[in-house]
Amino acid sequence: MQGTSTHLVDRVLPHVPMRQWVLSLPRWARFLLARDPLLITRTLDLALRAIFTLQRRRARRSGARERRTGAVTFVRRFGGALNLNIHFHCVIPDGVFVRKEASIRFVALRGPADDEVKEVLRRIVQRLRKLLRPHSEAAEDDARVPDVLGSAQAESLACEANISTRCPPSLRQAREQICSLQNRLQ
Repeated sequence: MQGTSTHLVDRVLPHVPMRQWVLSLPRWARFLLARDPLLITRTLDLALRAIFTLQRRRARRSGARERRTGAVTFVRRFGGALNLNIHFHCVIPDGVFVRKEASIRFVALRGPADDEVKEVLRRIVQRLRKLLRPHSEAAEDDARVPDVLGSAQAESLACEANISTRCPPSLRQAREQICSLQNRLQ
């Protein structure tokens, strides 16, 4: 655990402001993802794409060209009571990287506004519905998975899916929190 944490802090994570994005899902979606690891990958992909789109759009408004970002994600499969709770902790730079000739520089962005986070969540929910619909139909006979095609269940995804963001006040604190998160989650 310590080796992985040290590697992340010393060699993987850049020395820039970082923000942790956490995506949690409603119970019925957790059951579907638990049954199919490929769905976990696809869900994470669509969540990261929505977050990266927000960052690139905001960077474009500030004049940055050829914007790139990245993430380190910890996929958690359980909650504090060891209950099934598939969710994602994504550590993402609070800005974008821009290539200018032979060098790369970091362009810091202000933290996302509440409306921007809600828009990211709306996009994730919309795409997640499309992704999970065929899988929910296939699992219809499983008593643990409710029918997600009904309007009440579809709306519950929007109400229960959640994104939270957190950015510690200092770069040092951010790196320490990431290291501690890795140690705790291993």
